[in-house]
Amino acid sequence: MKRIIFMLVFVLTVFCANAQNRHSSRSAVSADSHRKVRVADNNIKPRKQQSVLVASPEQVMLMVEQINKLPFAKDKVDFAVFCVKLLPVPAEGIVRLAAAMPFESDKLEFLKEAFRYCPDSYNYFIVEEAFSFKSSADELRRHIEKEYHFKYAY
Repeated sequence: MKRIIFMLVFVLTVFCANAQNRHSSRSAVSADSHRKVRVADNNIKPRKQQSVLVASPEQVMLMVEQINKLPFAKDKVDFAVFCVKLLPVPAEGIVRLAAAMPFESDKLEFLKEAFRYCPDSYNYFIVEEAFSFKSSADELRRHIEKEYHFKYAY
């Protein structure tokens, strides 16, 4: 019997708390306009900074090993892009993945796509060391500036 009473009290407490939260965040209608205006709740706590799960150096090396096993260049690019989408890879890991690409055009294609998923895009300038030609690095910079409205500081 005590157990049932305890459960009822617990359920009612939770129900009342949820009902109170719903009423405190309701919208209010302003007098001068007929739009709904969200009432600010000063009791809202700031969100905790969420940490982003990124690939470790060991995971990057496993990705590189798998890329090296693939026979065709197009398959290597597709697999590397898949890996970057699946688990965000930091800029220095992206350099290692790009180094596994056999052709300059493949590196460029991969690096253009990988920028979107790079968790530390502010360090993306280091990927230019993966290129053999300066023209490829210039093309990557132009792509980033055009697509992401981002200008390099230098």
